[in-house]
Formats: sequence, C-alpha cells, structure tokens
Amino acid sequence: MSNTPQDPNDKQSVSSPQRDEDEPAAQDVVAAPSPDPSSEEADVPEQREEGGAAELRSLSSAEGEPSVEAQARPNVSRAELLDGRPEPPSDDALTRAYPAKPVLLPVGALGALILLIVVVTAVLLQEKQKRAVPLEDWEAAADVIREQAREGDIVRVEPVWADDPRVLLNTLRYDLTQQPMREVLDGYGRVWVMAGFNRAEKVHAQMPSEYVLVEAEQYGMVDLLLYEIPAELRPKFDFLEALPQAQVRRVGLRGTQVCSLWAENAWHCQRVDKFLNVGVRLREMGDDPRRCIYAPPIPDGGTLEIDFPDVTLGTRIEGRAGMDNWAIRSDRGSDTTFEVQLDGESATSLRIGKHDREFFPFSIDTSARAGEKAKVSFRIHADDFFDRFLCFTARIPAP
Repeated sequence: MSNTPQDPNDKQSVSSPQRDEDEPAAQDVVAAPSPDPSSEEADVPEQREEGGAAELRSLSSAEGEPSVEAQARPNVSRAELLDGRPEPPSDDALTRAYPAKPVLLPVGALGALILLIVVVTAVLLQEKQKRAVPLEDWEAAADVIREQAREGDIVRVEPVWADDPRVLLNTLRYDLTQQPMREVLDGYGRVWVMAGFNRAEKVHAQMPSEYVLVEAEQYGMVDLLLYEIPAELRPKFDFLEALPQAQVRRVGLRGTQVCSLWAENAWHCQRVDKFLNVGVRLREMGDDPRRCIYAPPIPDGGTLEIDFPDVTLGTRIEGRAGMDNWAIRSDRGSDTTFEVQLDGESATSLRIGKHDREFFPFSIDTSARAGEKAKVSFRIHADDFFDRFLCFTARIPAP
C-alpha cells in the first residue's frame, strides 16, 4: 500500500485496501469518487440501490485507508455491494418466521380408512374360512343327501353364508334363516344339516329340542346330521301350501275384480303382472330370507282380499306380516294395513309403517271354535300402493 496522499478530486486515482492473493481482483472492488462540494450533484447522492453505494463510499477515506465499516467487513465482493440486497436470514430466523406445520389427516378420512381396513380384513378372513372346508368334503355329504332325500325334506347349511353345498344340491328346498325356527321347519318331515368346520355340537344345541336326531356322520370337515320332525308337531293347516286353493280379488271404487289366473306360482288379475300378484315367494324379511305369501296392496286405495274357505280351526292361527327389504328402503307409498278376518269379522290387524323392519308376529285365539270350519280372510290396504311389498305367513299349528 502507498502512503502518498491522493487528490480527492483526481478521479483517476483510487485507493483500495491491500488484499491477499485469495481476495477478488482489484476490478472486483471499485471505490466511488468523492463528490465535489461545489458541484450541483454534491447534495444528490448517486442513485444506487440502498446500501450498495453507502458501503462503497465507506470503504475509501481521504488518506486512502479502509474505513471502519470496511475493516469490519474485509471480504465483501463487488457483486454483493452493488446488489444492495439484505443478507439472507439465518436458519433460526426462517424457523421463527415460518414454523413447520404438522400435516393432519382429517378425522373423517381417518375413520373411513380404518373402516375400509376392517371391512377388507373381515372379507379376507371370511373368504379364507370359506375355502378352509375342502370342496370334496361338501360333495361327499351332498352325495348322501342326494341318494336318501325324499318328499318333505329340507336342508340347512352351517354356516349360512356357505354357498358350495347349495350349488351341489340346487333342486332341494333350503332353510336360509339365521337360526332354526319351528314356525319354519315344523311343516316338513325331515331336516338335513350340513355343518362345515365340524360344527355338529353347535348345530345340535340350536335345533328345537322336539326334533329327533336319527343320523350323524362326518365327512372330513363336514358333519352331516339328519333330524326327524314328529308328526304331532306338523301344522294342522299351512296357508302357504293352500294358496293355490285360495280366492283372490280386488275391491275398489270401480267395483270388484276377480283374480282367477294362476301362473308362475301366483294369482294374477286378467294378465300376468310382475309386481301386482299374490304368490308364494322367497323374500328378504329383515335379516332372514323367508318363504311367505307375497301380497302387495293395489292401486286407487282399493283392498286386496284373499279368502280361504272351509278351514278347520284349531286352537289358534299364528303367523307374521311385514314389508320386505325393498319396501323399507323406499320412500314411496304409505303405511299399510294388514287384517285377518274369521267369517267376515275382524280378528286382528296390524298397521305397518313404510320403514318398519320388523316381521310382525300375530296370533289369534280360536280355541272356542276348535274343530269348526270357518272362512279365513286376509285384507291388505294402503292409500298409496307404490313400493309396498308386503309378505305374510300364516298357519294353524298343532295343539
């Protein structure tokens, strides 16, 4: 560094601090000339971005020595000085200004994800259980039933969701209810039970105690049981079985229409109608598929009448009535009235709401007329008939 004073007005001489070899070249740092006090521009500083020119001016002094500011920042590049931008904030400053926010999964989405996992797991476990019973075991048990089955037999499968055996015995009648019930099974002569996973003990505990176990065999993982139903337990009269002998008509403001066309196991009025008919059907009633008399109400606020003449009465008439699962899911239609009459006199009635899931039981005491003949009638009415798929059962049980 030279110690010779420099003329402050000499624009050709610029003093700069001595640098090391690793510092930027001289042209990288340029000192601004000192302004002439007499000049018109003396009071107007050079228009640089704020901070850049001030830094540059502070590096030079009259003696050509670095200023205090320059000594405090010895390695400042020209690009940084002329840029004039503030130093980038530190990591701590950024953290305080922009704190990290945790990524939260909405509660609803989390619940849906958990539910999906549970459902998928349950389906996979059920599918694994289904396949746990070898098909040849079901086939071996089915072969025995096929060889020994006779009129009046019915088949149950445990667990009820197992499909393989029903495919193997597709010509037989099945009881598909969750639990064996006398009101369903008493009308048959024998009950075959195919119990997968060797559930013979569980099945036997669920069967009505009045039924007699006459055969029990094991075929691999399938237990085969055969029960006889004592004759004295069989109903005296089953209205489902007697439906082909019933008299059906529609009574409304336009008069009476007799439904005398028997087709597809149902009564029709003049022509076959997919929905408006009276027949024995397998319908989903609550949690159970049930055989019942399908009897939906008719249009125009009319009344559907189903008569069974000359029925020999016992001690009581019992049964159930309700809407199937299609009906209870629909908002169309109105409440429906179901009534039972004896010789034209009302014996009992039920009012069934649009969304009532229950398969309502009913019972009529006829012990005072036991042994007598009577006309038993069923009346179904709704102000609005749309989607009112009513189904009912009725029987005169054994004493």
